[in-house]
Amino acid sequence: MRLHLQKIKDAVTSRPEGYYDDVISRGDIVGDFLEISSEALSELREKYRQYNSIESSSAPLPPLSTMASNLTTSVFAEVKAMLTDVPDIDSEKIASRLSICETCESFTQPAGRCTLCGCYMNFKTRLKSATCPVGKW
Repeated sequence: MRLHLQKIKDAVTSRPEGYYDDVISRGDIVGDFLEISSEALSELREKYRQYNSIESSSAPLPPLSTMASNLTTSVFAEVKAMLTDVPDIDSEKIASRLSICETCESFTQPAGRCTLCGCYMNFKTRLKSATCPVGKW
């Protein structure tokens, strides 16, 4: 899995001292990216779970009508993707998407939801037709 080093650096402000060094030590730097295994990423995610976007955890979700519209659109897009044989996404891409979400200012803990679209990101990141509402993945 490849994580952009700038994304890791951006997350430092809401993590404890030593976070950046801990993350970097779990993989190999290749250009502007950190190559890291899914297992190491999962361990880091668990270790730093309490620090994920603490300041945005009370941010309001979109109105129910917007979330219902987003869900309906997502369901239709996913059915279309299934019917047109769009290939499934692999576990590394799912983990990469979730990692991006977890460092986003719009991600809430402990619910794991996006305050922009209202989706549960542990689910949405698994959909082959899904996209980030601000284009991060």
